[in-house]
Amino acid sequence: MNSIRPLITGSAGLLGRAVAGHFERRHPGTCSATREFLDLEDFWRLRAEMERLEPTVVVNCAAYSDVDGCERDPDRAYRENRDAAVNLARACRAIGAMLVHVSTDYVFDGRSDDPYREEDPCGPLQVYGESKLEGETEAMREHPDTLVVRTSFLFGPGRRTFIDRLAERARRGEASRAALDWVNAPTYTPDLAAAIESLVQRGCRGVVHFTNTGGCSKFEFAREALRLAGLDGGLLEPVRRADLRLPAARPERTVLDLSRYAAITGAAPRPWLAAAADYLRDARS
Repeated sequence: MNSIRPLITGSAGLLGRAVAGHFERRHPGTCSATREFLDLEDFWRLRAEMERLEPTVVVNCAAYSDVDGCERDPDRAYRENRDAAVNLARACRAIGAMLVHVSTDYVFDGRSDDPYREEDPCGPLQVYGESKLEGETEAMREHPDTLVVRTSFLFGPGRRTFIDRLAERARRGEASRAALDWVNAPTYTPDLAAAIESLVQRGCRGVVHFTNTGGCSKFEFAREALRLAGLDGGLLEPVRRADLRLPAARPERTVLDLSRYAAITGAAPRPWLAAAADYLRDARS
């Protein structure tokens, strides 16, 4: 599958920017679509536009990813995270295109000490995870030519994330808090974009997990990020998740097992610490 015509949805978002940029460099015929260009909630207009564009693969980076916002507005969460994915799957099936749907570690309950494998039982704790799980399940049911890529805790260029807010506060001499009991695997968006292309080129289907290698707590990630940025780690306060008083429940530990990705591609993802070092170096230059 070397010659492909990709369509990237959600191309204005944090991940969408990275995926669109990666595919545009590698596949000149790539079409990158924002919400304004392509309404995923209107099936018939979506199908008509996809028939016009004739993509061979659609990478769905569009989502309502505000975890607390999903709790406050579940109708929007299910429209954007489930119904839109189903519409895309139906449209892809109608034109014979492959669908890549990006999902989340929040489909798991976080109670396992072991990394989660693709086939492990899911049990989301909040509306965001429930809507994403239903999105991936219904998309695969609607269209067998679907690849679901679950990932975790994104950082990268294009939008301020945890790592950027942390560094900004430290530069102003302000303290930040980070949880000791909130563990997952940071994922650098350019690495995820490259991984998605690698899986597409190999004709992969079903569910595959991808993050950078290595789990860590939010506190560990923040401490290392400040060190890499040459900033004062003494401004960082360790807390518990409960101290943060977040509206939506978060799973305690959602490190993903990456062995399937490594077996398919022949290479394990690089460590998150190396990816964070690259990001912070590039952000300073």
